[in-house]
Amino acid sequence: METVILRGKPTAERVLQNVRAEVAAMERPPKLAAVCAGADPAGDFYVASQMKRARKLGVEYELLRLPEGARQDDLNAAVRAASADEGTDGVIILTPLPPPLDVKEAREHLAPDKDVEGITPAALGSLALGLDAPAAPTARAAWMLAREHMGELAGVEALVAGYSDTVGKPLSMLLLNDRATVTVARSRVRDLPALVGRAELVFACMGKARYIRGEWLRPGAVVIDVGTNEVKERDEEGNETVRWVGDVDFDSALGRAAAVTPVPGGVGTLTTALLFDNLVRLCRKRKGGQG
Repeated sequence: METVILRGKPTAERVLQNVRAEVAAMERPPKLAAVCAGADPAGDFYVASQMKRARKLGVEYELLRLPEGARQDDLNAAVRAASADEGTDGVIILTPLPPPLDVKEAREHLAPDKDVEGITPAALGSLALGLDAPAAPTARAAWMLAREHMGELAGVEALVAGYSDTVGKPLSMLLLNDRATVTVARSRVRDLPALVGRAELVFACMGKARYIRGEWLRPGAVVIDVGTNEVKERDEEGNETVRWVGDVDFDSALGRAAAVTPVPGGVGTLTTALLFDNLVRLCRKRKGGQG
């Protein structure tokens, strides 16, 4: 079986073209504020990608980095201040945060009308009820790539391996709203290979490098790999190298899956585009238009 490689770039380009046109038509550029603390390789890579994209789109991007040793009260105050700023249209809290900072507590101080990542109770509640609201960009990216390849998802047996607030939970809601038959595998799942083997559509969002093996897959399954894991390897000369890989063992999935997303170049490529799409939607809604 020849496996189709589902790249995120074509879809991302269509989304960005629309965002660019909307930004150009606005009286002032929308502004995105990113609150962060500490340093993390994946987080810094994501920030750099966001800032570069913002410049190209004409979006103002403000990075609010808390000093080392910042307390929970400092984080909460930074989120509140960004939410209260009339010139700011969207706020994100970059994760992971250094302990003991708690992102869930910080989210309680985020204004729903500035929630560009769809992580507040109001946004998640709207999504669960099938109402129009910005969904978490990563979850939305994974869902969009599946729909682009498979079309109608009603009745499709889908497995979501992972249940984070920003991916697994909103993704399962998006699939349920599409009338898919959804199974969610959490950390204490008893027989993940069996669940993977039954699914027509597999979403891997566990945060475990190359965990899902190709031989587990149902022949002809569609695989959307959401994982972004840094792994260290050695080249032929014995030098240590760093690679980014997904939660699926990509090489073993080839020839068994009907389609699979690569890492990098798959879901992540579309995620950043959808972050700015959510920002434009929030900006438009705050100005009295439709979201």
